[in-house]
Amino acid sequence: MFGGKLPECLSNLTNLRVLDVGSNSFSGPFPSFTTNLTSLGYLSLDGNYMNGSFSLSTLANHSNLQILHISSQSTKAHIETENTKWFPTFQLISLILRNCNLNMDKGSVFPTFLSSQYHLMEMDLSGNKLVGSFPSWLIHNHAMEYLDISNNKLSGLLPKDIGIFLPNVTTLNISWNSFQGNIPSSIGKMKNLMSLDFSHNNFSGELPKQMATDWNNLHYLMLSNNFLSGNIPKFCNSRYLEVLLLGNNNFSGTLEDVLGNNNTPLTMLDISNNSISGTIPSSIGMFSIMHVLLMAENLLEGEIPIEISNMSSLEVLDLSQNKLIGSIPKFTNMKSLSFLYLEKNDLSGSIIPFDLSGSSQLKLLDLTDNKFSGKIPSRINKLAELRVLLLGGNNLEGAIPTQLCHLKKINMMDLSRNMLNSSIPSCFQNLSFGQYDDGNGPIFEIPVGIKYVNSYPFNSSLKIGYLQHILLDGQLVHLEVEFRTKHNDYFYKGKVLEKMTGLDLSCNNLTGIIPSQIGNFISLNLSHNYLSGPIPNIFPILLG
Repeated sequence: MFGGKLPECLSNLTNLRVLDVGSNSFSGPFPSFTTNLTSLGYLSLDGNYMNGSFSLSTLANHSNLQILHISSQSTKAHIETENTKWFPTFQLISLILRNCNLNMDKGSVFPTFLSSQYHLMEMDLSGNKLVGSFPSWLIHNHAMEYLDISNNKLSGLLPKDIGIFLPNVTTLNISWNSFQGNIPSSIGKMKNLMSLDFSHNNFSGELPKQMATDWNNLHYLMLSNNFLSGNIPKFCNSRYLEVLLLGNNNFSGTLEDVLGNNNTPLTMLDISNNSISGTIPSSIGMFSIMHVLLMAENLLEGEIPIEISNMSSLEVLDLSQNKLIGSIPKFTNMKSLSFLYLEKNDLSGSIIPFDLSGSSQLKLLDLTDNKFSGKIPSRINKLAELRVLLLGGNNLEGAIPTQLCHLKKINMMDLSRNMLNSSIPSCFQNLSFGQYDDGNGPIFEIPVGIKYVNSYPFNSSLKIGYLQHILLDGQLVHLEVEFRTKHNDYFYKGKVLEKMTGLDLSCNNLTGIIPSQIGNFISLNLSHNYLSGPIPNIFPILLG
């Protein structure tokens, strides 16, 4: 990887056809010598740390230019296209002007020179705070295959004929804007579509049925964080569909309607925060290669089917805030399960009836606010990888088992609002509570395996956003934890969660003295018990 300033001697290479210095660490102002390199057909200054202003009018006479890629890691970069009247002599096939404060001094308008570009196959203008409506001049670019205008401030309706004048698109990303209205039915005409991201907009109404019936090559569909309603078309009948994100909308219907048949290679499904009702069908166990399943905040009822344990690749399962009843099935085959959210249901029985040997990778277990009863089983120490244990708001009774002290990697533990009636085990002072580091990097994030679509990296600036407990950013799933203390709910994610330590034993029937060394936490709540004796001297050094 190269750094420093680009050498001015490059200006002597007047016959140069390709200049690609992308993905390095070059800094300083954008080079002025590119004005003289009129033979260039390919210019890439992408992914460096250059700053200052660069006007595309300086390339007006580069008649051979077909590929132009400019972006910067510096927030001080500024690409200008409207500072003077000019007309390009080139016809681009690939344009990337990403995260470069495009036309910031001119109201962040779309570059007007693009209205004279008719052969574009790839265009990425994401992350520029551009204003205005969907660009009408795209009607001339029937060869467009990759279009990313995400993370701007665009608004208005999509053209009714968008699928007709962009028939060859394989990747379309307009996420993180303010587009509104219905999604046009003509979008079904995009027969080659492999990746569609309309998330984080203001779209409303029902989805066109053509989206499920006419897209035979679809791999990734992201529609989360809109105001879409009605039944969800049977996208899961798509033979190539890998990622389906529909969370935070107003969808209704049953889960059977959503799942359709089981021929799809689905690896991630998010239908959280909708109004999906009915039971969880036993056929869900057929999705054996799924890694992430998010169905929180719906109207699901009945028991969790035992067939769910056949989802042997599952790493994240979130069924929280539904109306589920019964006991937790034995997750015998779920050896990859790392994060299990079941809080705020009506589940009952033993808190850990499942096969612990099959869940040895479990890092987070949240059973808060259910109807679990009985004792905390001593075999809980088999969950050796556990970082977060949240059992508050149940009907647990008996002693706090000393086996909890064997959870050497624990960060956060909530046993509050139960009926525990023992003393606080003195061995709690031996727990690391956040001090353990296995050297493997962040704990509360996992890769989601985003693949490449066609010749372009799928959604290279992917920011799918808040999905109940999960935030997708780039190619990682960042998990969130809700920790309740002193009747307040606090949410932690990212770097804060990695460093968060907490113990909540409040609202129980605990007796005896407080162990002398139980104070090395960011959050500690022992209130509403029957504890006695002196307050340990270590308490004044509590971090919070």
